[in-house]
Amino acid sequence: MFQFAERKLIVSISISIALILLLVIAGPAEAVRIEADTEKANYKTNEEVIFKVSVDANVEEDIQTLTIILNGNELCTFDKEANIISGCDDIEVTLDEKIGYPDTRFDYTLKLTGQNEGRYKGYVRVNEANKLSRLINFYIREQPRPAVERRLSLRGENGDIENIFGEAGFENERTSLAISLREVIDGENTQGAGTIIFTTIGKKDDSTRAELRLRMDPINIEEFSNNMIKLKGQAGIDYHRTKKGIWSSGTGWIGREDPVRIKKDISSVEIIIDINNEVVDVIGNAEEEFAISDIDVTSLRIR
Repeated sequence: MFQFAERKLIVSISISIALILLLVIAGPAEAVRIEADTEKANYKTNEEVIFKVSVDANVEEDIQTLTIILNGNELCTFDKEANIISGCDDIEVTLDEKIGYPDTRFDYTLKLTGQNEGRYKGYVRVNEANKLSRLINFYIREQPRPAVERRLSLRGENGDIENIFGEAGFENERTSLAISLREVIDGENTQGAGTIIFTTIGKKDDSTRAELRLRMDPINIEEFSNNMIKLKGQAGIDYHRTKKGIWSSGTGWIGREDPVRIKKDISSVEIIIDINNEVVDVIGNAEEEFAISDIDVTSLRIR
């Protein structure tokens, strides 16, 4: 019986020693725990940056001050009751909730304004012992200019072929032009979403026939006013030229030439719409590739 009691005592002592060792290894409970972050990662200029901050402490006295640090600068220091101690010129601090015994928790909302565009990284520090929250990371970006949407629908025909790949002097000319511009974003580099389809055919009395087809998308808007619209961009073209010659009963076809076919992208095509005179010019690579002028506008709608 004494042996049983002795063994029981030894087990109890062993368990007590093990618990003490665990407590020693674990160390004292963390006095202060802090969480802080912004409501979102991206803000626009002139928009309030909202912080949510929560501080947990074993006892209320463990929290003396909180400091907001962004990009290495201490912007604001306040006490646990949200009273400003220093800084905070562009920061509004609100104590949202306070939860008491046994642990004390303070929840804050901070509103930051007036900061410049850029990336911001920082922390919230509790007291002067450098107890820091995890990294706070957010961006302030320039607010985009408001979009202005306009729509253009145009059709044209006829026109004068001044030059197609170095050739001129066409007597019989026929042109069709269709422009559908769905929207324009007003800005320094204005873009248009739409399509331009253009076809021109020129003929000569010596049986020469030249046909140029063009499709342009996307479209850069260089000017969009009440008097003039200038569109520019890259275009895919398909050019086909034939000359079968003049038939002679004695000698057959005279002056016949092999067909020419060119399919490629033109890096710079300009569409110039003169609204007052109701004509359109189509120019490829500053007239080096082709130039068709005075295309009659048959219908035009801008809204």
